Amino acid sequence: MGTSSVSVGLNSTAGDVLVYEDEDVVEVDDSDGVIEVYNEEDEEHLEVSEEVEDEGPPEDTGPTLCAICKQRNPDFTHKCGADFHNQCLDHYWKVIGSTDQRCPHCLEPISATEDAQEEEEEDDSFEEEPKSEGREGLAQQYLDLTNHYYLELINDNMYHVRIYINNMDPGTGIWHMFPIIINYTNYPERPRLLFPDEFLTTAMTVDEVAEMLETWDPKEPPQIIDLVRAFENAIKDRNRFFFEMKEMWERFGVKKGEKPLRTREITLEENTYGGDLLTFTLNFIHYPKEPKVIPPQAVALPDLKALKEWVPRESKVPDLAQEVIDHLHIHHRKEFEKDLLARVFDAEVTSEPIRVIVAESILQAQKLVFDVTFGEGFPEKPPELELVEYSGIENDVAEKAMNILDERLKGWKDIDYVEEILRSIGKEIFERDRPICGLCRKIDCPKCTFDILTANAACDNCGRLLHIHCKEEASHCPYCLNSFEVVLEVKPTEE
Repeated sequence: MGTSSVSVGLNSTAGDVLVYEDEDVVEVDDSDGVIEVYNEEDEEHLEVSEEVEDEGPPEDTGPTLCAICKQRNPDFTHKCGADFHNQCLDHYWKVIGSTDQRCPHCLEPISATEDAQEEEEEDDSFEEEPKSEGREGLAQQYLDLTNHYYLELINDNMYHVRIYINNMDPGTGIWHMFPIIINYTNYPERPRLLFPDEFLTTAMTVDEVAEMLETWDPKEPPQIIDLVRAFENAIKDRNRFFFEMKEMWERFGVKKGEKPLRTREITLEENTYGGDLLTFTLNFIHYPKEPKVIPPQAVALPDLKALKEWVPRESKVPDLAQEVIDHLHIHHRKEFEKDLLARVFDAEVTSEPIRVIVAESILQAQKLVFDVTFGEGFPEKPPELELVEYSGIENDVAEKAMNILDERLKGWKDIDYVEEILRSIGKEIFERDRPICGLCRKIDCPKCTFDILTANAACDNCGRLLHIHCKEEASHCPYCLNSFEVVLEVKPTEE
């Protein structure tokens, strides 16, 4: 007989958690912890073999077992030969709603007198044995399961059951049924579980089940129904993840070819400042626990509020993604601002405050010197600009520059740029302006060599000038992030 098993989370040699193929029949031998898997043909062969066995003297069948729970030391033997524990019979009748108290084996009535007679014939040492708290716990576990799930008994054992978990695939609308086999005969000791390999490809993760088994304490054992609910949660988590990923596709730019249900990972792409592409990855290997955020290289994210306050099965992935995108947008915006200042004013931007010199010429005989700091809340709030010194100009000219600066900062909007404010001051004071293209960051077009004032194309949203050729190759405005739509000429078809 061939055997096969796959361990998930725990050591398979102990038979605690194993995976079996859906079409196979599973038998568990509790004596040595061996789990065998055999198909229907093997099962038929076994049945035939039992019929043609040579008749001979009956072999020793081992210790007497209760016909219901298959445990030793039954309380009495019925006249049909079946052995039972009193508590197992009481629970059996309660579950099936029986009022006439018939034997589960022969369906003959069991009278109270017969019960009392059997109790008197018991061995004195057995009478002194304390009442089994474990058996009471077994009965309660079984009752909880029958009240919430459809199950089947294996080998007529109420404590070795096959439980069916139903789930509808949100993508296809097809219902699937997953049989979970649980043997909790030795409860409160750790139970033994088996589930089909299809469950692993459908469920989000079995971490919760594995953690419950690894930390199992017989003194304070979890309820069996909680173990089943952990399996059910794994299925529900996958459905919830499906709808969260659907919302991610609708709200954000997801990288083409992504299959997060299979890879447990998703990469987002979004247009950002300077004509660049913002990208980062979310890893969901431990979903519904908090995802792992993998930002671009050389980008350090602050402590994210969504991660610090993450509540499994309540917090939403799209909200976390939005917070990451907001932080990355701010990072790219600052880097774009610094690059503009470095290219237009030859500023040193390695540290803040950034020293920027606005001069009438390259000789800097007349100049205004500003310190620029991008504080908290930027770009929603304006940066800090301070005139720290000036030379070669009169005081009234410097005062005029300060008035221009104050006016622009008071009317600050998040689409304004420091480079443009300082250029406006240079144009007003020195009648000198050096605009550059925000895409290539140069005055002259790298393709046709015309400067931006000679050959340009304006953004339809913010009106800023760009090189014609640079705009043709770009997807969005580097300043306001407006997408450049390509209008195609549609010719009417002839009927």
